[in-house]
Amino acid sequence: MTKRRTFISGCLVAGSLPSTVFAAAGNDYADDFNMQQYLKELDELISIDSKSGYIEGANRIADILEKRFKSVGCDN
Repeated sequence: MTKRRTFISGCLVAGSLPSTVFAAAGNDYADDFNMQQYLKELDELISIDSKSGYIEGANRIADILEKRFKSVGCDN
């Protein structure tokens, strides 16, 4: 089972980089990429107080990312 800290770390890297890479690469994913929606979702995440040791904030972020990743078929 993945610990929340590991899940969050992996999601933050995986969730923030590929979208911008796909948008800039001019590949098939770029056609489906919505920069406004991406920025709105990113703003939601960065507005959550999740300083080191603040479990409630970290759990909120983990819950949001888990829901988003599951919506696109990632459930590991």
